Amino acid sequence: MEEFVRGLVAEILDLEKANIDNESSITSTPGWDSFAHAELCQRIGDILDQEVSDELVEQCTTLPGIILLLAARENLDLSNLTTSE
Repeated sequence: MEEFVRGLVAEILDLEKANIDNESSITSTPGWDSFAHAELCQRIGDILDQEVSDELVEQCTTLPGIILLLAARENLDLSNLTTSE
């Protein structure tokens, strides 16, 4: 799960996956601006098959928050999803 999320964030921010770690957040990671955040939230909403809500937008401001959000979803199958990383 963590590797998938790191790859997704890296892809959207146009960074190397090695530059994304558990400290990565909207306030500390280059390129994670409001436009990238909107794209990230939309992609996660698509993965979860749900509308982008205020709660989702707030929870997706850090790498650990995104991981927790996706991990909390029972039976979420990421095997058919890919990132370009």
